[in-house]
Amino acid sequence: MTDNKRKRSTRACETCRARKVRCDMQMFGSPCSNCRYQQIPCNPAENTRTKYDPTINYLSSADRSSRKYLKDHCRRCNAELFQHSDHHHGSESSSPTSSWSPTDGQHSHGPLNRHDQMKLPACPTHYDRQPSAGIDTDVCWTFLKRPQLLEDDMAHLQRRWAFKKPERKLMLELLTCYCNYIHPQLPFLDLQTFLDAVVGENGQKISLLLFQAVMFAGMAHLDERILQLYGCGPRNEVQEKMFNRAKLLYQFDVEPDLLTVAQACLLMSINHQCSKTSTIWLAQSHLLAQRLGFENPAAYSLMKVERSSWGKRLWWSIFTRDNTLRLELGTPQRLQDTPYDVPFLSLDCFDLSAFSTNVQENLSRATIVDSPKMYRLLMQLAIRRTELICHLSQISAISSRLPVPAKAFQGITIYFEQGLRRWDLELEPELGFHPGGPSPVFKYHCGLLSLLFLSTSNALLQSRLQPVNSDVIDLGVRSSIERDTEKGLSIVQELYSSGLWLPPTLGMGMVYNAVNLYVGLAEWRKTRLADPLDLEAAIVCLRALGKSQDRRIAVEVAMYHLESRIRGLGVENCNTRFEISKFLERLARKENVNPFVTAKPSHTDQSKSPNISLSVAADEGEIVSTGSSIDELFDWTMEPEDTEQDSLWHAESITCG
Repeated sequence: MTDNKRKRSTRACETCRARKVRCDMQMFGSPCSNCRYQQIPCNPAENTRTKYDPTINYLSSADRSSRKYLKDHCRRCNAELFQHSDHHHGSESSSPTSSWSPTDGQHSHGPLNRHDQMKLPACPTHYDRQPSAGIDTDVCWTFLKRPQLLEDDMAHLQRRWAFKKPERKLMLELLTCYCNYIHPQLPFLDLQTFLDAVVGENGQKISLLLFQAVMFAGMAHLDERILQLYGCGPRNEVQEKMFNRAKLLYQFDVEPDLLTVAQACLLMSINHQCSKTSTIWLAQSHLLAQRLGFENPAAYSLMKVERSSWGKRLWWSIFTRDNTLRLELGTPQRLQDTPYDVPFLSLDCFDLSAFSTNVQENLSRATIVDSPKMYRLLMQLAIRRTELICHLSQISAISSRLPVPAKAFQGITIYFEQGLRRWDLELEPELGFHPGGPSPVFKYHCGLLSLLFLSTSNALLQSRLQPVNSDVIDLGVRSSIERDTEKGLSIVQELYSSGLWLPPTLGMGMVYNAVNLYVGLAEWRKTRLADPLDLEAAIVCLRALGKSQDRRIAVEVAMYHLESRIRGLGVENCNTRFEISKFLERLARKENVNPFVTAKPSHTDQSKSPNISLSVAADEGEIVSTGSSIDELFDWTMEPEDTEQDSLWHAESITCG
């Protein structure tokens, strides 16, 4: 009886392997059917599997020294144990019935036989709980809490560089980026205590896991020219290293406080490589918040004022993150049908007092640190964003339910539309988006809030759209969507022209959705023989979107889809300032395009970064260094090499500047 089951191919191209789909490249050659259909390059994937060779020693020098140390220690312990047992056997051979008590007769045992001796542990129990004081230094733990782990666990974390911290200048840059861009979006961290401990070094100690998570989150907005200047590699590689450090610390349970772990997990959900990874870490943060009782409204009346403020800020940050991920990436909504009985955010939940002088001097470019007035406005912006997210959650819940009657659905959409208009009318004028804002950081967050409002309005209007093949012409709804999308694209174009950029899962998904929706509206106009839309703004945003995004397989596929749709609308004949096809061809060749250096940046301000002097030759795209050397700023960019002289127990190997 023959087996007609189709066998899997042992080879696949890079695209199919990254997307985890079947590939027929081995049977039909390159390109495979999937790449031919998507019209993208088909490159064979390299075989990363290596067969085990018994003649090769795969252990590193640190592992070999660690294993040799443990074997010698166990051999000495066994020798002492058997010698102690033989001594008592010899002294009591004249009296077989006599007993030996190591605790002055409290417990009496007979002579040990060979079988009982083999049951004894190879190492004494005091070695397993011995504190690991030999591999740390005072420099590494000046403001970080030292984990209470075993010696071998600490050694493993040290080998994996989990205790490494950036040099002080780079750390201040990362903290500035976190204060300017991450904290106003997710204001759950006790920023006063954190900055006083890290920057001011006032003697307080913070969690190592939380510190590594903050460094990872701040890397998303660090100027990539600094990384390229000092040979740190692409941004996604550096982010992956910092993410792995925080992930390793989480796996070893270095932090016993559940509130701190929940905060770190929420920061680790800002993962730009995989939407599934972001959802997993967000779910873990939500689970810990539930265990702490932050989802129960009655629990807040029993909490202290400070802990109650932490709980409200954390829970509403999780709620905001969950809904924005659904809006940008289409991920499943975790907090479905969640009642809004949790006390809402207010300015009393935030510590708006002035920062210390030491923190202000070191973080002079951080807007919320330098200006208390701007800090207050950004927290008001965060409260308004949370109110808007509540409207978005209701709209998403209705669109994901079963079909409802037309009259009832029309009444619901009208009610939601009135709620959005009321929110827009009640918004303070100083929180609206203005091209000439008082601060680039404040302008950035106001632009994101306006873009979120327009995306929420479009999500509500799209539920009222008729199918493409329908005879009913809904010109009013489509004109409203076109108007909102054009406003959103103009805001994005203004942000990109100001030298700002939107990282993945923090606004970039809304830009891609706006471009995709605008192209769909243009295609509908073409089928109805109506006047075509001007796609210049969409092409500008798509170009900036591709330069800001990491060059990944999923991004390339999405870009090629949009390019083919734009070409189908006859964009080649349009008088646009940018050529999207040439840019996408460079993207297909995976050139390292700097998202901060444009070809002719006549309207883009030169980047200003303290402590590091940069001069950019805009026409050639070159970056010239006139600042400090590599050794002064970075000693953490290269992974440690295994050499015979390296010692596992070297005390200075875990410090970094």
